Amino acid sequence: MDATGCQRDIAARITEKGADYLLAVKGSQGCLEEDAERTVRFTRPTSEWMEEDSGHGRVEQRKCTLYTDLSFIDRAEAWKNPSATVKMEAARYIKSSGKEEKEVRLYITSSKADAEVTGKGVRSHWGIENNLHWQSDVSFNEDESRKREGYAAQNFSLLNQIALNPVKHEQSKKRSVKGKRLDAGWNNDYLLKILTNYDAFALLPLPFFKRFKAILRTIAKFSAACLVRFRCSSSPKTVSKTSQQRVSMRPCPLSASV
Repeated sequence: MDATGCQRDIAARITEKGADYLLAVKGSQGCLEEDAERTVRFTRPTSEWMEEDSGHGRVEQRKCTLYTDLSFIDRAEAWKNPSATVKMEAARYIKSSGKEEKEVRLYITSSKADAEVTGKGVRSHWGIENNLHWQSDVSFNEDESRKREGYAAQNFSLLNQIALNPVKHEQSKKRSVKGKRLDAGWNNDYLLKILTNYDAFALLPLPFFKRFKAILRTIAKFSAACLVRFRCSSSPKTVSKTSQQRVSMRPCPLSASV
């Protein structure tokens, strides 16, 4: 569980159900992060585990270390059955660029498992984060979103996924999601292709699906016509100044998607 779930009441609920917690530690939980850092610095580790993977032009190394001495954790008893402080280190070396990236994260856990089991648990959480949330964060900056009221964050996250899925399923171009979105913004035909070829739309009843495609084509043609008129209005040789002003005052629907 990430740092947003690192709360004492959540830890208590997890243990009450007979499970163990593994909670990420950050500065949002009082002095816990500082206490965990002191634990790592001044106490001896009781268990260590390391693994290394290579492939796709990079080498990755992960190391998990457990510290069961919790004397530096202020009010450790407030956490339900704490067992150890966990230090997870990850290093990545990219062969093509020679770039090296390092990351260190701290956790607190109630589990009695050794460093290998704990490290693999942390890695599985990172995999979920990468698979489910990374693309949304890159495309829509979800991690920096300030939506806090009610269910706004969940609702907008759902809308973001609805917007991303057709783009990710479009396979005629070998480009990134960002590149496909740019192409869709500039090319109405490609935008229409993304929207109409997505399998989920095929679940609609046939009359609705045909009507949906017709509406999309109309929007695309109208946007293209507005763009042509807007471009023509910028040429003083073909359009009068009065016409230029009149056309330039009209909003161009395509500009909102570019």
